[in-house]
Amino acid sequence: MIIPFDILYEGFCNRIRSCGKSETILDLMKKGGSDISRIRILLTEEPDLCSLLGRNISDFFERKDEAVATKLWKRGSVGKSLELLTEAFARCPTPMCFEEKIISAFDEDKAKIILPTFMQAPLKEITDVAETNIMQGILYDRGCLLFSSKRYLAAYKDLMRAWLLNYPKTLDLSFRIAVCCFECGELDIGKELLQCTAQHLRTMSMTNEEKSVWTMNIVKALKAIEISRKHTPSKTQCGYINDSLPTTNNIIEEFAALHGGESQKISRTSEVLELQFSPEKGRHMVAQTDIPPGATVIAEMPYAWTISKLSYHKFCHWCLLRVESGIPCSSCASAVFCNATCRQHAMNAFHGKECKLLKLLDSSQKLGNMALLCFRTVLITSLSTVLQCANLLSQDTLSHDIIMGLNDNNKLDSSSYLAVFAQTPNSEQRQAADILKRTFSAVYLTLALKHVGYFETVENGKSTEEDTKGLSEQEISVAALMLRHLQGASCNAYGINYIENRVNIMSEEGKQRHLQIDEVGGATYAVISTTNHSCNPNAYRINIPGRMCLVKTLRDIGKGEQIFDGYGPLYLTETRQERISKLQTQYLFRCSCLPCSEDWPMYKDLQKASIKYKCSSCLCELKVDGKNMHNKLKCPYCDKVTDMKKLLSTLKEQKETFSLVKASIIAETFQPFDKDIEAIITKYIQLCQKAYLDPCIESVEAQEMLKLFWNISIRNS
Repeated sequence: MIIPFDILYEGFCNRIRSCGKSETILDLMKKGGSDISRIRILLTEEPDLCSLLGRNISDFFERKDEAVATKLWKRGSVGKSLELLTEAFARCPTPMCFEEKIISAFDEDKAKIILPTFMQAPLKEITDVAETNIMQGILYDRGCLLFSSKRYLAAYKDLMRAWLLNYPKTLDLSFRIAVCCFECGELDIGKELLQCTAQHLRTMSMTNEEKSVWTMNIVKALKAIEISRKHTPSKTQCGYINDSLPTTNNIIEEFAALHGGESQKISRTSEVLELQFSPEKGRHMVAQTDIPPGATVIAEMPYAWTISKLSYHKFCHWCLLRVESGIPCSSCASAVFCNATCRQHAMNAFHGKECKLLKLLDSSQKLGNMALLCFRTVLITSLSTVLQCANLLSQDTLSHDIIMGLNDNNKLDSSSYLAVFAQTPNSEQRQAADILKRTFSAVYLTLALKHVGYFETVENGKSTEEDTKGLSEQEISVAALMLRHLQGASCNAYGINYIENRVNIMSEEGKQRHLQIDEVGGATYAVISTTNHSCNPNAYRINIPGRMCLVKTLRDIGKGEQIFDGYGPLYLTETRQERISKLQTQYLFRCSCLPCSEDWPMYKDLQKASIKYKCSSCLCELKVDGKNMHNKLKCPYCDKVTDMKKLLSTLKEQKETFSLVKASIIAETFQPFDKDIEAIITKYIQLCQKAYLDPCIESVEAQEMLKLFWNISIRNS
């Protein structure tokens, strides 16, 4: 019987308290100096710890269960739930033919012979249909659900898989597959299948009324094929439908294109940004030139990522796209993938090893959400690379390049482990109890790595004495790095967000618009993590479908200005004290941004506040009142003259245009990523930024509308 991590840690804490060792250990942890020292301290004070933890690390994963799968199948079919049907599929025991007929069925070579074989198979009467087995039924029902929602490629895969598992070729199945072929661009095959289906229909024992309905459906589909052929007469047809890795569509690729091209010094980052360092700010991003609102300055893929348990059967564990005709892991019931390609990538990278321990790592509250992410970060990195970085932990000071995360080419590369290693753990700001818990977790996760074969622990088929009693020197080094990641991830990891298919918009009086965004996982974005926080960020972090995360500018950023992200707390929604407390607790720093320093009003108070104008030259306040608001005003600080009449006229004109755009965004009557709409919003943002003194409700509304426009565009694309 495996003792869960939470109970193991609770028992450890009770034991050291009862022995009177807790204060000594906590004091040693705080004064440990380095993460390697902390690992050694724990193992010295608790010499039997590795033996205790090792005995309780064993294969523990969500197993296949036909009874559970059957219940989920029924619930999913009745409720028409794609997620439940996918989970039911994942829970199904794996048949002998699983790899051939489910996983690799749509490899290019096999895909070429599936359709001809299907076309030659005889049609069966409904009365001839034998009792359906569970996997056939799940795939057929999921295929029908996808078909009804017009996701034809995914429907084709599921319906064909059901047939490959001996689901009978009924009239309904044949018709659906024919329509799927046509909708996927295979017009000739679709037409031939429909014609064959029509011929079989004449000989089937059903009423004339039923035959008439089917005939009308077939004729309608054949007409649609002919219309499509006229519109795309030269479209290439393969004669089969195969599997491929999902790709981002062109419109989103354009949306993610880096402003000014990619930097030579920072991967997946605009050349207009520069990475700098100071003791007060740490690593941070600075604009090398003026940057307009709406510019993509970072478009990064994560070094490592995980999916939250609630999203296991919604998203592909490799590419993080929402699954439709997803296929499961052949061993566990937790992981699903878009297709065979995604599955193979994941198996090679991490799932092939972590599969058997997944439930052990994701079911602990005390380990937390970041444990699996840190485990996977090390797992996907070669042991030699990890050990090279581990050697740096014992050094009193790190070189500038290591602190910056630069590789041998003097570049911050988000695909390099050095970039992740450089994320600061903030050990000095942590409480001793927090460090102790993370140190205990690091030893546990290192033993988990050992269990899945990350280390070379076997010599001549036998474990060494050192392996059975504790950690080897290599393993201690890896445990120290694991400790570093467990500390760093709490401040440097990010959620991966998915935009749901509905938007909740408050009344116009409330002026609040909320797009439901669900966090479906977590990731390590080494470049994005170099951006610092402001409670009034000038950039917006947004996920596009899949793993990529973008950083886009919300307003004009001048040369030399820092790029600011929002870590969560914003001045619009939380009080100054609430923000400072949250940031201090989670991110271990006291915020000194402008909204915190000047205690800016929250959104509800800002709505009632009077608008203040500013000089466009020195940015100081212009004293505008009812008497002079239509005059030319001279700035009392720099003598710059502002024509208020002209400025107010321009503001009124652009606000009217902006209001029309805002209405179309709220009503969702615009085309995704409409460049004209984005240009109107960004132009108004620039004007507000030039005319109004912050904080200003007009600037806030314009920037919030830009974010809403992006989010709805991504969702609807």
